[in-house]
Amino acid sequence: LARPVGELRRVVGEECLDAMESLGLLASSPVNSSLLLSHVQLFPLDPHAIHSTHGEREDLTLILATDWCPPCSLSLREEPVMYIGPDSIGLVNHAPRDPVAN
Repeated sequence: LARPVGELRRVVGEECLDAMESLGLLASSPVNSSLLLSHVQLFPLDPHAIHSTHGEREDLTLILATDWCPPCSLSLREEPVMYIGPDSIGLVNHAPRDPVAN
């Protein structure tokens, strides 16, 4: 799935976009240089869904990178790791946000 460079810059910011490109997670489309392709799936995660961050940075976002679901991998030079499907990511986003009594 190719996305416009400007859209990604607005969503993740210039610094994060530059880092993802330098790490080889994103590459320019060979068809249209204004589009970027992802060599891995990128999922934004709210860290507050995983761990209580009271008093810590409230604007923090994690980006999870995982291989594409087979057989959709792009230009792999090594064996893929087990991918994490969107259903698993959805479960994280539905985790309780507040401590619960046992």
